[in-house]
Amino acid sequence: MYTLRTNMRKKQGGFSLLELAVVVAIIGILVYSFSGTSNSDRTKATVLLQMMDTVGSGSARLKLDGGCYPTRPDALWLSASANPSSCGTDMTGQWRGPYMSPAQANATGGITVPNISQNTVITLASAAGGIGTRYFVRASAIPNSVISEMMVVCNGAATTLAGRCNGTLGVAPATVGTVDVQYDETR
Repeated sequence: MYTLRTNMRKKQGGFSLLELAVVVAIIGILVYSFSGTSNSDRTKATVLLQMMDTVGSGSARLKLDGGCYPTRPDALWLSASANPSSCGTDMTGQWRGPYMSPAQANATGGITVPNISQNTVITLASAAGGIGTRYFVRASAIPNSVISEMMVVCNGAATTLAGRCNGTLGVAPATVGTVDVQYDETR
């Protein structure tokens, strides 16, 4: 029995070199995967797209209540900003909001987004196009690298003029441009 205990103690020595190498490799892969996917431009593009989608869907909900689209993003949480609307009427009487959580806004009702760039502002816009009027959320003062990533996130390709999202890259010496995300089109 004494020899059995001695043999058991010898087998409980520690980890083999192979076991340690496997553990170190797994930890390395985990660290690489977390650091490799934290591309700040891709993250900024994803956050910006989510925010613009929130503004677009809030605008569509306000249109259901008021009959027209707002012209200022702050109309989505501030009823007084629902006048005038895209069709020129005062929607403050039909306002049933808020349609999104309040955000930091500038004097003209544009949402400021300093975590994208210091001067980034989200506004609402419309333009004739297609078979009617296109309504979109516009973000301006976006770094070109974020615009490129946003086109991939939104449209699945780096092209700036295809799909629901359209980007306009800044031309040297400007390194910032604009992104439009369409949320509706009237016929």
